[in-house]
Amino acid sequence: MQVSGYQLSLGGEEETGASASSSSTVTTTVDAYTQMAGFTTLSGDVTTRTSLIFLTDDPEAFQSSFELLAAADGSLPEEGAGLEGVELFAFSDCPVLDSLDLSEEARAYLDDFYIARRGFAEGQTLAEYPEENQALYEVLTAGAAAPKVHFTHEILENPKMAPMFCMLLRKHLGGGRLLRAEQPGLDRVLRLVFETANELGDRVETSLVCEVMGRH
Repeated sequence: MQVSGYQLSLGGEEETGASASSSSTVTTTVDAYTQMAGFTTLSGDVTTRTSLIFLTDDPEAFQSSFELLAAADGSLPEEGAGLEGVELFAFSDCPVLDSLDLSEEARAYLDDFYIARRGFAEGQTLAEYPEENQALYEVLTAGAAAPKVHFTHEILENPKMAPMFCMLLRKHLGGGRLLRAEQPGLDRVLRLVFETANELGDRVETSLVCEVMGRH
């Protein structure tokens, strides 16, 4: 696999770089020489149909500038449509990528990125190894669109009036500690097991069971 890197300023004073499909954004200005070199390299890859997979933290600016990103069927969306119709997955939504053994700094950096693939006009494809590149893309994004459960560090705002189900959970799980998460076999069932206190103050295990049906 070949990895190419690009440093491009796609808007304002943001610097964007792409790596073979990738691109990143930081609040610095790219000098004219680096900008020209980045555009030249990317233009060469586009012309020779070298790169398929793109990793970018500013997909909107990238698509607006180059209109390379593909729809789900691999085709190019209509000109000027922006990200409408583009198949795009967050880095953290891709189980294969999210399971990588990364440092906290690297993970925090990559959590802002999205993965997409290049689209082609009808009758065109990569110049070399199109099937292998497509297979790699499918491996990297496998399960990205499927419903899933995540742990998060994000602190969500509580509603002004707690729903009844939330009040019920507070009653039974308040002050509890999550011990483990279980999935019985291959069933679409998630069991969260908490250590809580009962009416007598004894420590007991309480389970919260979620049966996942479609998108619900």
